[in-house]
Amino acid sequence: MAVPRQLHALIYCYSYETARKIKQQQDEYCDSALSGDWDGLGAFPDDLQWEALVDVLRGRVKVR
Repeated sequence: MAVPRQLHALIYCYSYETARKIKQQQDEYCDSALSGDWDGLGAFPDDLQWEALVDVLRGRVKVR
């Protein structure tokens, strides 16, 4: 069964938005840790499913 192009675009947008949110949470976590604000910091926000795409957004991985 073929998947419509619009669905591919929706999945693409959802994936990048999810990775962007995780990246933002990680950046905020690191900023708090580096400034010494350890109260309520909790666990580092990560998700193995989105790790590679977060690395793409950080520029650590190139996509062709």
